[in-house]
Amino acid sequence: MRELFAIIIALMLMCCNRQSVEQALPTATIDIVTIDDNAVEATVSTANAEIAAWICEELRSAPPTATHILSKGHDIEPNGNVAIRAEELSPNTEYILAVAAFNDTTSGLAIVEFTTLDAQHDETDSSDNSGNEREETEESEESENDKDDKDDDNQDDSDKDDDVEAEVLDLAFAYASTFKGSETSSGCNIALKDKDMSYSLAVSFTGLPYNRLIAGSYRIGAEQVESNIAMTLSTPTGDIVASSGEVTVQRDHEQYTLNIEFCSERVLLSGRYCGAIAGLNIYDDEPEGDESGSEEDNKESDTTLTHGTIHKELVSRYWELTLSNDDKSTMLYAEIYGYDIDLGYLVPGKYSVKSSGVDFAEGDIDYYYSKLTMDKRSEQLRSGILDVALNGDTYTIKIDITDAAGRKFESTFEGEIVVK
Repeated sequence: MRELFAIIIALMLMCCNRQSVEQALPTATIDIVTIDDNAVEATVSTANAEIAAWICEELRSAPPTATHILSKGHDIEPNGNVAIRAEELSPNTEYILAVAAFNDTTSGLAIVEFTTLDAQHDETDSSDNSGNEREETEESEESENDKDDKDDDNQDDSDKDDDVEAEVLDLAFAYASTFKGSETSSGCNIALKDKDMSYSLAVSFTGLPYNRLIAGSYRIGAEQVESNIAMTLSTPTGDIVASSGEVTVQRDHEQYTLNIEFCSERVLLSGRYCGAIAGLNIYDDEPEGDESGSEEDNKESDTTLTHGTIHKELVSRYWELTLSNDDKSTMLYAEIYGYDIDLGYLVPGKYSVKSSGVDFAEGDIDYYYSKLTMDKRSEQLRSGILDVALNGDTYTIKIDITDAAGRKFESTFEGEIVVK
């Protein structure tokens, strides 16, 4: 009977969720048009996306992640066909062309590998060699006589190069989002882009909690670790790392104001950004001793989870589990890569938070999208275990979770879980 029930539930989920997945899941495709020895042209398409970006890089052992493409690549208009061209490539070299599409909940990724053509040679070079050799012999004496004058001119040019002034930029950034740094780094990472998508500034607040931006003043080389930053500016001619600079941050709920000073030998940048920052935690910390809540609200209701729902994400093959108290002031949301995912229920066992990387296996909980909400504040998960038992239709889930802010949550959920 239970196996029949599981099969019916699985079929219902497949029918009900197919339409929502097609509506909500961002997608990306790539159609290469031409490849030559130093460039590639393609048409890229995205759908169900709020932002999208593309990148062309030499082929490596590990493919780029969607967040890497967003922070280092070129933004494009989402939800349509866009013609792109990557230039200054090396001949006879393997590359990848990748497109990432994002919405509020997830991302889509498309990657195509290709090899540039061999370098093209001018067919007239060999036929002109003999004539060129005679001309070079006749001109050798003249060029020798001019050598001293040219050396003097070159010396003057080099002196001028030493005196080249840094480019001065004044930018009003139009877009801002978080991005994930390397697996060994921590802190809050923000990518800013101007409205023309010509410049991108990556700011790493190395001393802040993960993915959480706090109002204050930050600068490169600050004595206090929590006030230290690093900045890299991506320009049409390449990336530039700041040697000094400062960022001041103001916050009004989800609205941020960033004033930026970026200094290097090549660029002096003054920039500003006002608006929301996609991916940041926008929940405000309430002051302690809030008199609006009763003692009962602040005690048992904050820790006793009584409601549960679960939904199977068919494309990426994981469970979306939500456990909450009566008024949803305390809530645990976890994306769980379950055992025997094709079954119509969450298989009993222990599931652990994986706090790095983008590849997940059975028994893993995805830290990046999972979160713990308490005291009107939501944070991503850092570590912990969910120990799941099932007796008939009743789940018993022992919770031992620590979030990115270091808050530890221990509780036990017992009851039925609604399948959505």
